[in-house]
Amino acid sequence: MIGRFIPAYRTRPKRRVILSPRFYFFDVGIVNFLLKRGSIAPKNEAIGRAFEHLKCVTSMVAATLRMNFEMTKVYNQCDSSRGVMRKMALTHSLLAQYARQAEKAAQQAGSLLAPLLGQPKTVKTKRSAIDLVTELDKNSEQIIYRILMQACPGSDFLGEERGGNRNGSPLRWIVDPLDGTMNFVHGLPLFGVSIALEYQSRIVVGVTYDPIRREMFTAVKNRGAFLNGRRIHVSKTHRLSQSLLSSGFSAKFRTHAAPYLAWFEAFESRSHAVRRIGTTVLCLAYVACGRMEGFYEKDLWPWDIAAGMLLVEEAGGRVTNFKGQAPSLAQGQLVASNRHIHSAMLRVLQNALSS
Repeated sequence: MIGRFIPAYRTRPKRRVILSPRFYFFDVGIVNFLLKRGSIAPKNEAIGRAFEHLKCVTSMVAATLRMNFEMTKVYNQCDSSRGVMRKMALTHSLLAQYARQAEKAAQQAGSLLAPLLGQPKTVKTKRSAIDLVTELDKNSEQIIYRILMQACPGSDFLGEERGGNRNGSPLRWIVDPLDGTMNFVHGLPLFGVSIALEYQSRIVVGVTYDPIRREMFTAVKNRGAFLNGRRIHVSKTHRLSQSLLSSGFSAKFRTHAAPYLAWFEAFESRSHAVRRIGTTVLCLAYVACGRMEGFYEKDLWPWDIAAGMLLVEEAGGRVTNFKGQAPSLAQGQLVASNRHIHSAMLRVLQNALSS
């Protein structure tokens, strides 16, 4: 009897999609209608309970599909033979769902990291003696990777620890699973998790999470920037002399210190102060929410700045390279500000090396 009214729906072979929730809504409607009319009135209590259970299950399935329907439509655009996502238009609803998945991934990674601050089991070096990596960097990235690939199968991925993979998708996740590893190893509670989503070479979602303070910074393209759900904006300070700035020194400082020191001296003497807090992702988040007015640094990696650039822009700020041009993830240099002091920062950067 049940099989007559609730047929089993199957996806096509090699398809990563589920059918539209309209089919499940139809099933729920049939069950409710027939039960009310008595067409399939249960003849005993056991059958009645079975039908009630059936109603609950189909309702739950329908609710789940309704919540994720925008996301599942993307899967329909996968090439069934190659598993490659074709070009598609992203809706604001879909971007919001991706942002929520990125927040979920960052929060779960942060839940792993926060209790183990200063307690990594292994500490190794990567590109230089001051470029540290722990087992927690890798474990954090694995958590993030699993959640994001479940949310968006077939998308590309670039992570600090596992590197990049290309599936031919217009979507690419860019992840820093633990920015501020040096701080983390020494037990200094200044580190963050950063996740960005790139669509056709443009950042459309940016998430930065501070696990210690439980601060979730989120930005969606053309939808603003938020801190724990509340809209944030860059500061209104108009003068460089009244600004608090931040920066960092890359591993190249040990062999090419001159430009770093020249910029630091120039900004330190022209602003309230220049802070080096050891985590680029939090520096950019602090510019976005108005705690700092500006940030500059070179020799950065894409995962250092991808999410933060969008946060600053959506909060009303400005991001460029050192020449005032549109920044490039591959170029590795960034100036971010509240917009008001941006021109002054660019002049300082250019004049410091020529003097």
